Amino acid sequence: MLQIIEGKSVYIVEFNTMPALPIKGVTPGEIAYEALDSYNRAAFPRLESQGTYAEALTNAIKIGIITKPGKYGIHIVPGTKDYEIFKL
Repeated sequence: MLQIIEGKSVYIVEFNTMPALPIKGVTPGEIAYEALDSYNRAAFPRLESQGTYAEALTNAIKIGIITKPGKYGIHIVPGTKDYEIFKL
């Protein structure tokens, strides 16, 4: 679910236990993207250049930004693979 937080488009995720890594497709578009081979992924240039919510969430857990289950918002900075995590 997308929501606007602090003027940013943020995808909301919630989990009761810490998910297994790496996290796979968070949105329907990401699930479709991950099912493709690298040749066909070129049809999704935004995801290729920007990264996915699943990648951002996986990275945030790996580096310790997210350490407990809960409700979080993920904002991917447009045109980059940078992201922000919001604890909700």
